[in-house]
Amino acid sequence: MTVFRKQAARYRLRTPLYSGFTVGEFEGLAPERRAAGVMAIAVLDLDAYASPDALLEEAAGVTSKRRQVNRAIARAQKEGYYVKPFPFALHIPDIVAVHQSKDVRNGRPVAGDYYLGDVDALGGAPTAPIALAPPECPEHHWQHWGVFKKEDGHCQGTVRTDERLLAYITLRRQGDSTWYDKIMGHGDHLAAGIMNLLHYEMASQMIAHRPDGLRYLVYHQYSTGGDHALRVWKERALFKPRYLNYVDDRRMALPAQPPMPGLGEGLLALKQTAAMPAFAGAQIANELGVSAAWLRTLHYAWVIERCRSPGLIMDLLRESPEPGVATLRPLSSGMFPVEVLDGVQSVAVVLHGDERGLDTLLPLADAGAKAVRVYHPDPAERAALQALYPPHWTYESLDRIESVPSADVMIVDPPLLSAACYLRDEIAGLISRLEGRLVLGVSQQSLTMLKCERSTPEPFTERFGRMHGRALTCRKMLFRHGEPEEMFWLWLEPA
Repeated sequence: MTVFRKQAARYRLRTPLYSGFTVGEFEGLAPERRAAGVMAIAVLDLDAYASPDALLEEAAGVTSKRRQVNRAIARAQKEGYYVKPFPFALHIPDIVAVHQSKDVRNGRPVAGDYYLGDVDALGGAPTAPIALAPPECPEHHWQHWGVFKKEDGHCQGTVRTDERLLAYITLRRQGDSTWYDKIMGHGDHLAAGIMNLLHYEMASQMIAHRPDGLRYLVYHQYSTGGDHALRVWKERALFKPRYLNYVDDRRMALPAQPPMPGLGEGLLALKQTAAMPAFAGAQIANELGVSAAWLRTLHYAWVIERCRSPGLIMDLLRESPEPGVATLRPLSSGMFPVEVLDGVQSVAVVLHGDERGLDTLLPLADAGAKAVRVYHPDPAERAALQALYPPHWTYESLDRIESVPSADVMIVDPPLLSAACYLRDEIAGLISRLEGRLVLGVSQQSLTMLKCERSTPEPFTERFGRMHGRALTCRKMLFRHGEPEEMFWLWLEPA
């Protein structure tokens, strides 16, 4: 699931087309945009088809000329084309030939290092046979499906394959979805219907022999507006526009002030606003005594309830205003790097937000951490944390942190972090004295301010260490969540 969430967050940074939606957010879209599938992703739901025959039967009516797609598939099969999964490294020369077979695709010049690269740039020609190996993780992996045709004596490098790859799809499996990452066919063979054959044969095999846990095929955005060629192809491939939520990918606010609404007003606010645009729902909720912050939390908790935690809303509101750990647990992202606690005795945690410590204190409590000092500037939030987590932990105001002995691990987790937060005198003083590990909640905003990239945390580490007079090294940079801003955990050690 981590890979899926990380990729989804990256798409949000590039374009709003990939935003997750609650019901209220969906209702806020203009009707004409929803009708065109704009801001939706293209989804083929494998559960909608009882058999490969059912899939092909729906394909028969997808164009104005009945069975046009089916005839294209039959023609390709008659001419000797066939479909199967394949090891990418075995067929790199053929893949490069596919890339170079046309200079223009979908009305645009072919561009990018991957598509313009030669055989060596993609990994080189094989020197020995390469078998198709099962993935290490069944729910997070890459897979390649191709269209082949027999050709005696055909080789890839020094390896004789006796078949030529003429089209391929690269799939990225992410939980219950597998995403079209790349798709391309050889220009000289497109008229033979090989792309229809590739898609429908691959989908048919997945329906007949369903990979464990797989439900959706996803081909990025359904439409950017208008009847462009790629949207037409997706329609013919039976992709439908869907507006999805990325569960666990959002910051979950649980503010102590204002308190969580009670059972009656919470259920009524949720019922009346779930199908409203967010701004209109907030007005209705306010009239019912439910704050905008808690309304957003209830809406997203409703999404989590439908996905994996039946009864969550009722459990939350019944325990209002202070639900216990067991009730709140489904709201936790579960992304904290617990391995950072190996071999440590003392932990200091600096919090600024209203997430009730679900991404930090909950994993510490689950790991059985004993000597934990929690610092939060808001008295109401401190009281809520003290009521929720072990009583033998210490809960103090942030202005007391300067007098605290150094801890084995220090965790700093401001909400929507700005780099300036780490320059506060109290925090800077403790960081400068810290002898152990440091775990930072780092936002894309912070990386941008320090002119660093997500893929290379070393510049951030160097500049951050220089700001605090410390020599630090980065052990890991881990994805955390992507909404409303992409966030990471950065694990630093003294150099």
